Amino acid sequence: WIDVRDLAGALTVLVEPGRGPRRYMAGGNFVPWTEFIEMLQDLTSGEYTVQRPSNDELKEFARQGEVTAAETGEAPPLDMESAEYMCEAVPSDDSRLLEEFGIQWRPTLESWRDLLTWCAGKGLLSPERSAKLLTGAGGDE
Repeated sequence: WIDVRDLAGALTVLVEPGRGPRRYMAGGNFVPWTEFIEMLQDLTSGEYTVQRPSNDELKEFARQGEVTAAETGEAPPLDMESAEYMCEAVPSDDSRLLEEFGIQWRPTLESWRDLLTWCAGKGLLSPERSAKLLTGAGGDE
């Protein structure tokens, strides 16, 4: 995960004139799915039923969704590219970018807390899910 605010800051330093063409990895924080679900549960005081399909099952679901989408013209609930990413994601090495420019990715928990707090303030989350966020009690890293 990478916060858009951090990515914008990284892009800003990368387009400084006179430095010439170069490439950097900006992968952000790697958070396994189980930790991500736990973080969301803590932030929203929610208990979510998590059914973890096998990689093959997830890819088959995406494949079937794309077939149906081609027939109906509607977007699939999950596309194959997303399924591949979800199944095959590994931590990236963005140390060169971070070291050369002194960049530090904000903690994933902070990014999601900020996003969900904004959603709660706009009425996009139920009152039960919003209460912990709006009182400032939404999880610690």
